[in-house]
This record gives sequence, structure tokens and C-alpha cells, in this order.
Amino acid sequence: MSEKIKIFDVQISVEKLDCAAKKFCDFAEKVHFAATPNAEILLESKKNRELREFLQKCDFNFADSVAVLWAAEFFSKKWSKLQAIFELIFLPIRKKYWNALPEQVSGADLFPKICKIAADRKIKIFLVGGADGAAKKTAEILRVENPGIKIDFFDGKVSVENENLIVDKIKKFGAEIVFVALGCPKQELFLSRNLQKITTAKIGMGIGGSLEFFSKKIRRAPLWMRKFGIEWIFRVLREPRRIRRIFRAVVIFPIQVLRG
Repeated sequence: MSEKIKIFDVQISVEKLDCAAKKFCDFAEKVHFAATPNAEILLESKKNRELREFLQKCDFNFADSVAVLWAAEFFSKKWSKLQAIFELIFLPIRKKYWNALPEQVSGADLFPKICKIAADRKIKIFLVGGADGAAKKTAEILRVENPGIKIDFFDGKVSVENENLIVDKIKKFGAEIVFVALGCPKQELFLSRNLQKITTAKIGMGIGGSLEFFSKKIRRAPLWMRKFGIEWIFRVLREPRRIRRIFRAVVIFPIQVLRG
């Protein structure tokens, strides 16, 4: 297993993107769980016991936001609060000097890399969730990009009432990797309840809006904004309804981190 850094009682894996994708596919014989917690997910884990317990049992928790990189730096280097605030304010130009976590490993970047490796190894993938046919469109694109990939999906409405139906479909397909795109904490709790029932599956991960990004249902921030750690500005401008969630990630999360 990889080195880890604890943030809010959750162990964050110290991994680079390419290495994370490879390790994800190198699963063992027992069921593994993985997640890509961002600031919002870690905040939610403080008050949601089920989510926190799921993240604590994950073999991999890949850092899905620069705010998590900053928090890891704060906790591992024991910055003073003044220095931490300085680093946060000048995050776009300072983050290249941080090294507690090597880089951001977002679900949107990790997902296609895992799919390519899985296609090469003939590992079966199953997609659950995604709005407006995103799972179906994603599967279609992946079949074109990775000929021979073994992939199936369920992109209808997911509820506790039809979970058994979905589990049966995943088992019938023989999926070894299960990606769930229902948003936090629904996707993590779905995996927590159901992954061990899927006898063929060895690893599962919640991937949030990755299917919408990959299928081009939602436009992602330009690469330069992602590199500077200001993707949240783009999300606010494109989706003003997300402002409360982004406020929690950009303002409330750093305050909670500084409080220890």
C-alpha cells in the first residue's frame, strides 16, 4: 500500500496520477474500495458517520482537489496558521512548491486512464449513474477509443428500491471494476452496501461528475485553470447553483483545517 497523510480522520494516498491508475487496476483477491475525496467530501465526512467509515476502509483515497493538497501540506509540515493562510491566498503560484502529496488525482483524470489499462488487460468495467445518458455515451466513446474494451452500464434512476436489480445486472455482466457516479455521499454508500455482494467485482470507486465530463455533457474548466487550482471559478460561472457547495469547499474547508 502507498504512503498516506491523514486529513479529518481520513487517510489520503500519496500517489501520482499514472501510478494511481496502475495501482487501482492491480487489485488483490479481496474486495477493495477506492475514493477521490475533495474538500467537500472531506467536510461531509466530518458529520456523516457512514461516509467517514467508508473512506476509512478505502484502500485508496486519491486527492481530488488542490484544497486537499494544501491541507496535506498544512498537517504534514506543521505550518503556522499565518503561513498556511499565505500559501492559500497565493495558491496558484505557490502550489508548485508543495510536496506532501505529489499532485492532484481527480476522478475525471483518473477514470479514462484506468479504463485504458483495463481495456489492455481485458478487465470488465461497469458504470452506474451519470445524468442525461452520460453512462451510455461514455461507454460508446470508450468502445471507440479502446477497441475490445469490456464495458456495460446502468444509467437509469438509482434508488435503494432498485439496488438489487442493479447488483444483479453487474453480476450477470461479470464486472471486475465498478464505477459509481451518483455524487457524494450516495455513490460511496451505494458501494459500501453493495460491492461485496458483487462476487465478480474486486474494486469499486465513486467518480462524481466524471461521466458528465467525459461524455461532454458538462464542459470542464480549461487546462490552465486546473493547473493553477482555480477550476472552482469556472464551475461557479458555468453553474451558479453550485455556489453553496463551492463556498463550503473554498471557504469553510480551509477554516476547518486551520482549526485542526
